[in-house]
Amino acid sequence: MKVDAPHAPGKPIVSVLDVTKATITWTPPKSNGGSEIIGYVVQKREVPRKPWSKVTKTLVKETTFTVTNLIEGTDYLFRVLAENAAGRSEPSVITKTKIPYDAPNAPGKPIVSVLDVTKATITWTPPKSNGGSEIIGYVVQKKEVPRKPWSKVTKTLVKKTTFTVTNLIKGTDYLFRVLAKNAAGQSKPSKPSVVTKTKIPYEESAQLSQTTSTTSGQPTKSQHTHPDASSNTDVSRNDMFQQLLTATDLRPHVDKKMSLIDALVLKDPQSPLSMIDNFVSRLTSYDHRVRNLTCADEDADQPGIQAISGKSDQDDWLLETNTVEGPAMSASSFSSRDLMFVILHCIDPFLMQEVLMKLSACQLAVPVVIPDVTGKQATFLLWALRKISKSWYDPHQSLQSKNVVTFQFPTIVAFRAGDINLSKSNVLNKLLGSVQGNDAHAFFTSHEQDPCEAVLSKGTIEAVWFTPDETRKQYVLSHAFTLLNLRGDANSYEDRVTFAVDESFAIIMFLNEDCKVRYKDMINKLKESTHVILVLCPRTNSNSANSNHNKIQSRTVGSVTLITTGSCTAQQIASGISKVLATLFDRPNTNYCSLQQKVELCEGIGFEVDENNRDCEEANKAAKEIMGLVKTKNKKDIFPFQRLWHEWASIDKERISDSDVLKVEEKRRRKVKRLRGIREAQANTYPSSVVQLFITSAQTSGTIKLHYFVQWLQIYLNDLSHERLKPIRQSLRTVSKQKRDLLTEITKTEEALRNNNDVRKGVSAVISSENAKLTRRIESLNEKKTMEVENEKAYLLQYDNNSIGLEHFIREIGQIAECCFYNNTENSHTQALQSLAAKFLLEGYPIEIFDGDASHVPLRWVRSVLDKISQLKHAQNTISVVSVLGVQSSGKSTLLNSMFGVRFPVSAGRCTRGAFLQLLPVEKEYKDDKMSLDYVAIVDTEGLQAPEKSVLSYSPSADNELATFALCISDLTLINIAGQTITEEMTDVLQIAAHAFIRMKQVKLSAECRIVQQFVADVHAKTQNETAMSSIMVKLDEAIKYAAKDERKHYMYKQFSDIFTVQNVTSETDNVQYLPNLWRGLMSAPDHQYGDRVLQLKQAILKSIELQRTKTSTVSDFGTRIADVWKAIKEENFVFSFQNSKEVVIYEQLISEYKALLDPIRSDIITLQRKVMHAIDNCGKGVIENTQIQGKANILVNLNKLCNDLESKVEELLKTEVYLPVAKHHVYFMNDIKNFRSQFQHSMETDIDKHASLQLQVNEVTPEKEKLTEELHSTFEGFAQKLNFERLDSTESIKAAIDAEFELRWDGAMEKIREKYQLKSLDDILESKESQIKNIILNAVRGGPMAKSVDPYIGGEGEFRKHSDLALTSTEMLDLDQVSLGFNAYEENVNTAFDALLTKIGQLALTAHHFVSNVKLKRKKDAALALKIERERREREEVKRKEEAARVIERERIQREEVERKRFEALALERELREREEMKRKLDEALANQLLEQKEREEVKRKMDEALAIQGREQKQREEEKRKLEEELEIQLQEQRETEKKKRELDELLAIQLEEQRKREEVQRKQDEALAIQRKRDESDKLSASAFIDILQTTIRDGMKYKVSSKLTDAIKASTDMFKQKTTFIGTVLRDLCAKGDICGITQFIRHFTTFSRSWILEYACKMCRDENLLETIYMQCADNFIEEVKTSIVTLTSVFQNNKDFSGWVNKCKETIQNNTGLICHQDEITKFTKYFPVNDVVTFLKECKTDLSTRQDDIKDYACQQVMSCKESTDGIKLLLLDLPPPHINEELFSGFAGCTEQCPFCRAVCDQGLADHMRHQALIHHPKGIGGRHWMKTDKLGTDLCTSLMMSDLRYRTPKSVKEPEYRPFKEYETDYPYWRIRGDESDRADEFWQYIFCKYNSRFAAIYNKQEADIPEGWDEITEERAISALEKKYTLPPQ
Repeated sequence: MKVDAPHAPGKPIVSVLDVTKATITWTPPKSNGGSEIIGYVVQKREVPRKPWSKVTKTLVKETTFTVTNLIEGTDYLFRVLAENAAGRSEPSVITKTKIPYDAPNAPGKPIVSVLDVTKATITWTPPKSNGGSEIIGYVVQKKEVPRKPWSKVTKTLVKKTTFTVTNLIKGTDYLFRVLAKNAAGQSKPSKPSVVTKTKIPYEESAQLSQTTSTTSGQPTKSQHTHPDASSNTDVSRNDMFQQLLTATDLRPHVDKKMSLIDALVLKDPQSPLSMIDNFVSRLTSYDHRVRNLTCADEDADQPGIQAISGKSDQDDWLLETNTVEGPAMSASSFSSRDLMFVILHCIDPFLMQEVLMKLSACQLAVPVVIPDVTGKQATFLLWALRKISKSWYDPHQSLQSKNVVTFQFPTIVAFRAGDINLSKSNVLNKLLGSVQGNDAHAFFTSHEQDPCEAVLSKGTIEAVWFTPDETRKQYVLSHAFTLLNLRGDANSYEDRVTFAVDESFAIIMFLNEDCKVRYKDMINKLKESTHVILVLCPRTNSNSANSNHNKIQSRTVGSVTLITTGSCTAQQIASGISKVLATLFDRPNTNYCSLQQKVELCEGIGFEVDENNRDCEEANKAAKEIMGLVKTKNKKDIFPFQRLWHEWASIDKERISDSDVLKVEEKRRRKVKRLRGIREAQANTYPSSVVQLFITSAQTSGTIKLHYFVQWLQIYLNDLSHERLKPIRQSLRTVSKQKRDLLTEITKTEEALRNNNDVRKGVSAVISSENAKLTRRIESLNEKKTMEVENEKAYLLQYDNNSIGLEHFIREIGQIAECCFYNNTENSHTQALQSLAAKFLLEGYPIEIFDGDASHVPLRWVRSVLDKISQLKHAQNTISVVSVLGVQSSGKSTLLNSMFGVRFPVSAGRCTRGAFLQLLPVEKEYKDDKMSLDYVAIVDTEGLQAPEKSVLSYSPSADNELATFALCISDLTLINIAGQTITEEMTDVLQIAAHAFIRMKQVKLSAECRIVQQFVADVHAKTQNETAMSSIMVKLDEAIKYAAKDERKHYMYKQFSDIFTVQNVTSETDNVQYLPNLWRGLMSAPDHQYGDRVLQLKQAILKSIELQRTKTSTVSDFGTRIADVWKAIKEENFVFSFQNSKEVVIYEQLISEYKALLDPIRSDIITLQRKVMHAIDNCGKGVIENTQIQGKANILVNLNKLCNDLESKVEELLKTEVYLPVAKHHVYFMNDIKNFRSQFQHSMETDIDKHASLQLQVNEVTPEKEKLTEELHSTFEGFAQKLNFERLDSTESIKAAIDAEFELRWDGAMEKIREKYQLKSLDDILESKESQIKNIILNAVRGGPMAKSVDPYIGGEGEFRKHSDLALTSTEMLDLDQVSLGFNAYEENVNTAFDALLTKIGQLALTAHHFVSNVKLKRKKDAALALKIERERREREEVKRKEEAARVIERERIQREEVERKRFEALALERELREREEMKRKLDEALANQLLEQKEREEVKRKMDEALAIQGREQKQREEEKRKLEEELEIQLQEQRETEKKKRELDELLAIQLEEQRKREEVQRKQDEALAIQRKRDESDKLSASAFIDILQTTIRDGMKYKVSSKLTDAIKASTDMFKQKTTFIGTVLRDLCAKGDICGITQFIRHFTTFSRSWILEYACKMCRDENLLETIYMQCADNFIEEVKTSIVTLTSVFQNNKDFSGWVNKCKETIQNNTGLICHQDEITKFTKYFPVNDVVTFLKECKTDLSTRQDDIKDYACQQVMSCKESTDGIKLLLLDLPPPHINEELFSGFAGCTEQCPFCRAVCDQGLADHMRHQALIHHPKGIGGRHWMKTDKLGTDLCTSLMMSDLRYRTPKSVKEPEYRPFKEYETDYPYWRIRGDESDRADEFWQYIFCKYNSRFAAIYNKQEADIPEGWDEITEERAISALEKKYTLPPQ
């Protein structure tokens, strides 16, 4: 069995235990090779470049090991090798470990104090962070100014933060700095101290001044001495690097590298840019002069960036005039090569890629290997070179295009050994340039371009690729190759030499001719592998014979060619080298090597490779995995969603043609079904494994890894495209050539045939055989041409199918999300896709917003990504959009890339397709100061008029769509013209642009245009360029004229400048930016004038954006604008009209606010009108006219004032930032205010005039009324006297008798009124008007075909009166369906007349009804008042009579009471004496009994003594009993004495009480007399107060109606948003009717919008009042408010009444106060009667009774309010009558007028205009409905039509014009504006918005047919599938309704 070495062990895992030891663990190898593992070898390596070494001499048996003796602060690499009997394995993956802490931060800036001429004390502060380890000391350094290096001042560490430096030189300037040190190492140096000069002793200063002038002469370097020959070995590379960082302000970029997104940030072009920003900006614009830079002193406070001395003015672009402090330095202090070195160390890998790619494009040397700061470690820039590709023509004139990393170029290496007296770089420049016939150009920076000494760039290997051009026939070298140039002495960089010469084709070695022997071994080693060209340079002081010749001497010995230069020029030397190389290229040579193949070599020589990092490797692995799948699948399988998307887009853009048999709606429905089917197919499709892997890789990557992943994927996709497309391109070129040849031959043959026909014309009628042969030849050629066209088409399709880019992956992601959007399956996965695309956009990658392959915009996807940006940034970022437009290959993408540093594709297998968007962030300072933007969006578009489009049968409108789209979404558009003439294709494009700009001006969307003319031969030839531009402008003016004529704006736009705002760039006369040709050959540098002009254009664009800072929009607004523009483009075939959606929202918001301002004016004027009417009511007959005139004048003044204030408020609103975008609509609001003023004034004056006229009539009958009142008064006086003598049982009986008498008297009075004034009944009024009404209706239809149809419905006797009764007895709208049957052409006139007559009759009847009711009520009130007054008078007399009788009775009663009192007193005294005698008798008897008992006791005592004598015990008991009896007797005697005392006190108290009783009875008698008198007066005041409160109660009840009306209106408005916008109202009404299934209501809504809307609003108000107790609540609130206000007014006027005894004046004052405070108005005649009949005796009592009575009646007033509501609450009709009984304006009219606006209807379907203002530019309706719902039908079949206006506008169908009466004239629906210029009907083929009407029409088709007496419509397919829920949902979405 064969035994192999084992596999490599697993990657070691390192855990750091201490700073000097670490534990390593690994896993065994997967295979032991067939033999047991005997142990492991553990190796370590210090970072950066120490060799690998074993950690132990013996094998490690386990899979873990602890490494000891590590050096503190050092990073290590570890790897493990397994060993068995066959040997050792490959090493494991390397693991890097790092010490557990970092170096400390830099200490504080040192502060220096000079103590003496030779010493100074330094003080500093410790670092802010010690890095996790204790500071062990400080390193203090000093530096002599200006050019000495930094040096330590002591060998040991300084422990404290202060130190004294000694041994300083007297009179010398010094800088000091400090470094901190911990276990991890040293910190970065602190900032240098200020320049400090040591003191000079006085005695030396004079001597020094004298010798200064003699020390200036220093020996200088020879002019021909190479800079390396005098290198200052004392200068440290690190010190130089630090100095450059300080001088250039690049220090912040050392740790945080400048990224690609940082380079895209827009900065103020007027502000000085930093050196690195200038460098990137110039390099981006392909300015090869970018290498001519250097900078001033590193210690200056601000870096001074200057041009090389001796350059022209064109090279001083980096010059800044910043004032610097410190020691003066020359402009050439630092080398430009060192500056380039520093810049490359301050940018990240991705920006490095772009920089090297642009350096290569500028034909400047590109660094391949670059050293680190120390110069010891080098890095191979493989990643940075990945994106460089080169194109050239091989010796066979075949075009090649390859990547410089992967292609095996022959490599030529150049270096020098030792110091030479020759500029190597200059020779190499000549070799690549002038020797080959190219322009003189410095590919490598030589001493001539940069005379400063380079320090940091030594050890750099630079590369230039020689690429022959087919146009250069004088090339000596015809092969492409790579030229590597090593900077510095090769002796110092052996590893670089090893890297460069590996697998090299040839080596060019420069050395002094006397050094051949020294480098003999080196040359012999090199010639073994390649050919060596030795360029021998003489020394300056050489005297050899060969040193003075001026011809090249060369000889070849084997693999070595020696070239002796002598005194030859660099041109001659380069020519000699070129000849040798040409000879070598003619020989067979296999030493071709790619840069990628040198990776293995790098590890052997210790080079770092920039691709060797974890993120790059993992991203590369993921990209390779994706590419592995891509190569095995075709494009359709990789992107299945795009295939379906292309089908969807194609169907979506299909237009409906009238050539089909199907109706428009049927075709539209089928189209929608097909679209839905494709979306469902997408929903059932799974993303391919390629796309899934792409999404997973992108989502799981951090920012850095994501950049690597995207770049790797783009590199691989570009390589794959080059590989696959190269043979296809070759085939296309072949087919195109064959097609051109065929066309040429066809032309020649046709010409020959025409010549033969001309010669034989008239000679023979028969075609000769020659002509027949030619004809057959032409037919054959045409067939071949057709075949070639088909072949070309096949190749183009194959080309497209094999072209895959990053945009396809993002497009597929977008389609996955679009599918989810459409099918309402949006989830977290969809959100993640949006976030991913937004991240791409924010990280500097463009995304597609217009799919060029599908010619469509994925709207929802684009808008969701833009909205996601706002979410990620947590703000609404502002944006301005710049786009570019031009024909194919005119340099559009190159222009944007060079101007802004973006990366739109220009040579990656295919150019831009569609439109791509990229965001450029704006610097914060620039934004805050000038720009006011967060981003500038750049839109790159596909080249127009591409030839392949015509071959592939692309839609001819595709270019028009793209051009219009790009123009209309942008704030500024660059129109790119290639060459000095404008092509016909570009003229067509600009004509489309003109259409777009004309329509944009109509909707006030501002946009700007700039023309960029590229490929101009001489940009400075002003006259020539202006002449060319004049011819261009002539063509542009003609294009504008045609466009303006099509738009019917020819009178406004006559030339290009009338439409396009063309901004100047450099002067007032320049209106075009001229750009030269950028590329001048494959080996020529780009024209730097291109870069200058591009930067000028960029500055002008940014300046233009600054001027438009007030017109910024958000990113979300930009998404809305994209949607608006694309919808308009689809709908109207590019001559479009669209609205700015954002502006529409703002405009509707402004209308709502305007309506809110208008409502209080209406309320105030109505209140004033009511006051005037009440004033008229209270006027006498002679003053009504004056009151009427004054009242109207006063109202007019107030109305004008309020309207003027409203105009001012509206103007102020329009000036605010919120409403500034709609300020252009100012005139509509002013006109609306004007109309409101005139209409309200007319209405007010009419109402007042009618009221005054009515009051005059009332005043005419006032005498009769007063007479009748007196008669009733006298009648009821007698009746009251009669009642006084009748004794009725109760109050109810009295009331019943009064009511019966009143009715009897009232009927008699009314009979007299009727007889005198001849009043007619309501039926009589209607009957008298019937004939007049009939005549009016018949006149409306007279002469027309409908006269017979109308007459039966109005001709019947009493028929109209029957309908009128219905209208008067019910508030339901009169159903006119039966009346309007058969109406067609004249139906509008008849309906209008009928409605007007109904309204008029209703008003007449209502007026009569109110008149009769008011008269009756007035009479009843007057009679009741008279009866009440008489009753009260009788009551007062009766009270007086009773009071007199009561006084007589009282006196008699008092006398009787006095007699009785005296008799009672005598009897009481007699009774008291008897009681006393009886009491004395009883006391005497008690005393006798006591004496008797005492004797008996004594007897008993004696007997007891005798008994006790007999028995001793008994005796003692008796003695004890005796003692007790004695004590009891004593107690009884004491009680008897106390009883006698109490009796005496009782007698005295009784006497006192009798006296007090007598006095109280006397006082009571007097009080009763006073109360009787006061009671009589109070009764009178109480009656007066009650009468006064009666008046107030009546006033409150009347006033409540006015207040309830306004409050109810406000409450309903506040409860819903329905009445704020007209569209919301329309949607709500339609939803309600649909839910109820009210087809009649829908019909009435369409035909009589205003009337029906008012009726529906009344129904809605009734529902609100019934369901929510709204009316009852408002009544209660009004009652409480009025009562409280009246109470307050009475209390307020109490003092006035007390001070002024004029009761009548007080009453009037009270009436005015109540009116002012509450708006309640009391009738003057009632006040007059009150003051006449009700005097007041006591003010206090009257006021008290008023308050009490008012509080008592508060419940009555509320009960009245409740009765008003409760009486009608149960029925809707009752509530309607109650609401209509409220004072005008009625609630339904008030609510309707608040939003009504315009009520015009669509001329096709009768959809009402939804504009909120009556005055506006054009009518529009949010939703149009099928024409059949409005009664429209097909003339031939009589069937109702199902077409929608929105669909018809997208079709080619025609309509009959309204003016064609005799001869029918038809016009396409798309041209409807010709007949209806004031309507805007937007085309829409989507079905979501119209599903509501489709559902309604489908469900009620038969009922519509019955109503209009037509045939039922043919319902299109799919309408019956719509459910009510879907219909309601579509309606709610369109009208933005809240869910029910």
